Amino acid sequence: MQTIQHSIHFFLFKLVTIIFFTLFFSLYFFLDQKHITTVFYILISMYILYSIFVLLLRKITVTWFFFWIVIGLVFRVLAFPSTPEVLSDDVYRYLWDGKMQQERINRYIYAPKDESLQKFRDDFIYSNINHKQYKTIYPPLSQMIFYTSYTIGKTFGKKGPLYFLKIIILFFDILAGYFLYKITRSIKSIVI
Repeated sequence: MQTIQHSIHFFLFKLVTIIFFTLFFSLYFFLDQKHITTVFYILISMYILYSIFVLLLRKITVTWFFFWIVIGLVFRVLAFPSTPEVLSDDVYRYLWDGKMQQERINRYIYAPKDESLQKFRDDFIYSNINHKQYKTIYPPLSQMIFYTSYTIGKTFGKKGPLYFLKIIILFFDILAGYFLYKITRSIKSIVI
C-alpha cells in the first residue's frame, strides 16, 4: 500500500512538473506589455503549481530544500538570456546609474532626461529607461553594484552589463539561499 501511494505521489509530482515547465516556457510567447494580463494569469497558475509541488514533496522522501535550490537555479539559467521588459524595466535604470557613475556624473543631481547628459544616451540603455525625468532613488550600496555590473559587463559587448548584473543577482540569490538554509537548520522545529 505504501509503495502504491508513493508511486501515485511521484506520478503527480512528475505531472505537475511538466505542467509547471510548460507554463514557464509559454511566458516567452507573451513577453510584451500587450499581454501582461496573460502573463499575470500564467504566473498565478505557476504559483498554485508551486504550492502543489510543496505538498507533494512533503509526501515524497526528497530533501525539499535542495530540490528547490536546484529548481530556482534552473529557472534563473533558463531566464538568463531573456530581456527583462516583461515585468519590470528597472534594470535599465540600474545600468544607466552604473554608466553615469563610471562617467563621474552624480545620479542624485542629474536625471537621465537632463540635456547635459545627451552625449551619453544610447539605443540600448537610455531608450529603455522609464521615468527619465526623475533622479535616481537607489542607495549607495546598490549604486556600487550597478557600477560594477556596468564597468565589468561593458567589456562583453552591448548587452554585457545586463548579463553581468544577472550574474550578480544570481550570486545574491545563492547567498540568500545559503543563509536561509543555515537559519532553518538552526530552528529545531523545521526538519530539512
